[in-house]
Amino acid sequence: MFGVVPRVLWQRQHPPDDLNRINQALRPILIIDGHRNILVDTGNGNWHTDKFIKNYALRTPDFNSSLAPYNLTAEDITDVILTHLHFDHAGGFVSRKQSQIFPTFPKARAWLQKEHLLWAQNPSPKDAASFMDIYLKPLLECPSLELVEGKAQITNNVSVIPFYGHTPAMQAVMIHSEAGKHFFATDLLPDVSHLHIPYIAAYDNNSVVTAQEKQNVLSDACREKWTIYFYHDPHVSKGQVISEDGKFGLKPL
Repeated sequence: MFGVVPRVLWQRQHPPDDLNRINQALRPILIIDGHRNILVDTGNGNWHTDKFIKNYALRTPDFNSSLAPYNLTAEDITDVILTHLHFDHAGGFVSRKQSQIFPTFPKARAWLQKEHLLWAQNPSPKDAASFMDIYLKPLLECPSLELVEGKAQITNNVSVIPFYGHTPAMQAVMIHSEAGKHFFATDLLPDVSHLHIPYIAAYDNNSVVTAQEKQNVLSDACREKWTIYFYHDPHVSKGQVISEDGKFGLKPL
């Protein structure tokens, strides 16, 4: 998760277990915009093999229980924005019940960058293992799949912005509200530690591009007082970027 940064530095914030794994969240967000119930990313899904679950120490999601406080179920989701198609972000697009695989959000329109879908169908060896046919095939067959190219509006208040360091045409999400701008950073900023520019995941296809994208985004976020949402941070879900002594930090909200 931290690339060239030595373990002696990152282990203080992210203590590894005896298999060198660290605790990571999978935190989709729900945006309620008028009559649109928009989910951003879908977690890892509940269909993995026992071996895979053991290797990654996965916990399976239950969207209905998570949505219950909002008086919603998975069938009430009108839109799913997939930031990218790595299994930990898109695997929950489908669910397994007994031996059957079915769409988790049967009434939802799916939004994805066209360029990223093409990459997922022919990825580099570096991230090929992160794309899996069990959800890619149903997504390709989805009659309500919307492929966008570049920056795009999903609603008047919700837009997507592509980035290229982690994986080609990954899209982050910007939400405009009366309280200001809210930015779902997806794997551009997986957790608070990645506010430090050199902390770049080894998963990233182009770390130099990631570094520049982070610098640009964090400068804008600091100047305009965005609220940043973290998908993978196990402890901090959101915060406001601040700059101290030339380094970016976070004011938790």
